[in-house]
Order: sequence, then structure tokens, then C-alpha cells
Amino acid sequence: MWIRSKNKRCLGDYKELVVVSKSIYGYSNCGDDNTVLGEYETEERALEVMEQIEQRLIHGCEHDDMTANRRTQKKFVFRMPER
Repeated sequence: MWIRSKNKRCLGDYKELVVVSKSIYGYSNCGDDNTVLGEYETEERALEVMEQIEQRLIHGCEHDDMTANRRTQKKFVFRMPER
């Protein structure tokens, strides 16, 4: 899933997300490297954000757009909430 980090400095297609204490980490296919996608005031808030990401996955991350008989696929980018 494409996610933009809370500080807006990272945009990546993350395959695995993990909550560790108050932070959410994303892992891509680029080895064992991880990225801090967001840090929140409490672990409960980090878990709420993880729930938002899960709901986006359930509803789908892509959609087709038809304009003038031309089909294009668009991917959704989840933006980490500020708070």
C-alpha cells in the first residue's frame, strides 16, 4: 500500500506495517530496512491510525477511471494523520 509519512518526507509502497509503542513502522521490499511513518502521543492513537489503514485496505487501494473511452488505473495514497 502506498503511504506518505507523517513528516511528508517518505512516500513508499509498504508491504508490512508494525506498531511499536507509539510509532508506526513500514517495511518495503527493499530488504530489512524500515521507515518510521508516524509517531503519536499514545500507543492507543497509533493503533487507531493502524485501524484507519486497515479500513482503507478493506475498501480497496486502487480504482479505475473512465474518461473519453479511456481507462486509467489510479492508486490511493494513504496520508498519515498529523495527530
